[in-house]
Amino acid sequence: MHTRRTRRLGSSSGKSSFVSISLCRWINQLVAVVNRPESSVIEDKVVQIARRYPQALYYPFKVVESNLEVNVLDADVGETTLLFQRLKIFFSKQFGNLNKWVEALDCLVYPEHRFKYWYQILCDLLSSEKATPERILGTFRMMLADIASVDKQWVGDQIGSYNRKFAQIWSKSLTKVFGEDGAKVPGMQVKQLATLMLQMN
Repeated sequence: MHTRRTRRLGSSSGKSSFVSISLCRWINQLVAVVNRPESSVIEDKVVQIARRYPQALYYPFKVVESNLEVNVLDADVGETTLLFQRLKIFFSKQFGNLNKWVEALDCLVYPEHRFKYWYQILCDLLSSEKATPERILGTFRMMLADIASVDKQWVGDQIGSYNRKFAQIWSKSLTKVFGEDGAKVPGMQVKQLATLMLQMN
């Protein structure tokens, strides 16, 4: 009779829980495949690393997570793997202070630079045949949350006076040009969107 394998990250798989700290040298290589089909091969070891050395795994994973959110042209991005989901839940629930730290670091990047980043993402998306109105609008709303919101998920309104002033001004401007929550964006051509965003820059 087989015992069902528990899927919670903090549970034991029944195998040896020993993980050599030497595996931490391969963190970047391991994290690079957490959302690929072959991740099942390394799942046990990555889960053990997450339990024993979470700080070593946290930031590389958050980089991958962020890239997946905006990597709208990657054909491999669809449903996330079980390993990716387990890591995401684990770090979201148990590492609030680290999440605040990463979000605070993001706030140190000038909003003008973040705007240019989103501008390029949107232009690339609109020029792709894979783009859907839902994806375009979702990406635009991610930009709004990043540069035009005075309240963040983890740090709340503690975003700094410069970010706050920028968000307050640009929130009104973006709404005027692109509609409430970017309602006009999905129907725009690449050249039209690029022109409007360049004029705002």
